[in-house]
Amino acid sequence: RGVPPAARRSALDDGGGRLGLVYYRKQPAGGPLPARLTSLCRTLLQAAALLEDDPALDGRLRFEGDAIEFVANDRLLAPNNEACFEQMRAALTPLLTQLYPGAPYSLSRRADPLERLTVSVKAPGPITITDLADRLS
Repeated sequence: RGVPPAARRSALDDGGGRLGLVYYRKQPAGGPLPARLTSLCRTLLQAAALLEDDPALDGRLRFEGDAIEFVANDRLLAPNNEACFEQMRAALTPLLTQLYPGAPYSLSRRADPLERLTVSVKAPGPITITDLADRLS
C-alpha cells in the first residue's frame, strides 16, 4: 500500500513501556553518518504517518514525536562509550536542529558498556509525526 521498501523493514516495538516504531537495517548504508541518520528518520516518519492514517486502525494509533532513540547495532564499530556517544551527538545535531528548531532537546545514553550504544533524544512536546515529517521535507 505505497509503503517505501525501507519501511517494510520496520516493526512496532513496545520496549520501555511505550509503543514505538523501530527500523532495522542489515546492510550498511552509504554516505556520511548525518545524511544516513536523516534518511533513516525520514523513512520512519513516513511509515509512522502511514500507520496513523491507516483506516483499519480507525485513528487509534498515534506516535509521539518528542522522544526518539537511535541504536547502533554494531558493537565493534560503535561501542557504548563516551567517545562514540559524542560522535553520535555530533552526527545527530543537524537532524535534531531541523526536527526541533529553537526547542531545547536533550540527549542521553545507557551507561552499561555491554548494551548497544543507544542515544535517547527528548524534546518538549507535544509534537506530532506530521510536524516532524514537515520539518524534514
